[in-house]
Amino acid sequence: MKTNLSICVAAGLTVAFLLAGCGSTDGGGTTEIVVSPPNGFPHPADVPSPIEQNKAEAGDAVAQFHLALKHDIAGQSATAAAWYQKAADSGLAQAQFNYALMLEKGVAGKQDTPLAVVYYERAAQQGLVEARYNFALMLAEGRGVLEDDQAAATWMKRAADQGYSNAQFQMGYLHKVGEGVPKDDAEAAKWFLRAAENLHMDAQYYTGLCYAHGIGVEQDLVQAYKWLNLAAAASHASAQRDKEILTDQMIPEAVAEGQRLSVEFQAAQ
Repeated sequence: MKTNLSICVAAGLTVAFLLAGCGSTDGGGTTEIVVSPPNGFPHPADVPSPIEQNKAEAGDAVAQFHLALKHDIAGQSATAAAWYQKAADSGLAQAQFNYALMLEKGVAGKQDTPLAVVYYERAAQQGLVEARYNFALMLAEGRGVLEDDQAAATWMKRAADQGYSNAQFQMGYLHKVGEGVPKDDAEAAKWFLRAAENLHMDAQYYTGLCYAHGIGVEQDLVQAYKWLNLAAAASHASAQRDKEILTDQMIPEAVAEGQRLSVEFQAAQ
């Protein structure tokens, strides 16, 4: 899968669509342990209780996961990996994801990218959105598995449909360049906008560029200013630059309206 596409357009603004975080261990990927899993496990205390230790040793998957988290937080990676694996092999999606991360990154001296893909897929099949995202990236890049752009796009869309902003942003990129999905500027703009509304800074920038140049949407400089202004406020360097360029092309009343929309959006968050 291609990793970037740069398009220089008129009026001085540059549209640069790139696959941000193209590796699942940097950028947009999830790299941290799952301290607060979706199904509500409590944040672990520093020291495992005897009861919890006994439950884990008796095969309780939730207790095994909880114990793994404690060792992970304490920096005891090898012990954490062993407990994650036990819980993962019992079918716990959060443990499958965390164990996959360790295998992918080589934590505790046990790097095994193909096996990481196996555990990512198991967690993805159970609906864990972070796993769906990382599994999609592995497929897109052919890391530990044969590259498969269509399968990558399928899993990325599943994560995007769950509201995961990184995945929504990537779907915008995939439709922009036509990787695994039809090349479609309107679909690209739609996904960039969804991620932008979900507070994804790069997506806010690209949404602003889409509106500025009428890429996949009707050109609207006020909307363009709104999204560039929001990204600029989040310290996006390119957005800060392009907002100034755009401002010079707008009448003061339009700039004021764009600023008003930006403030209104931020107030609603």
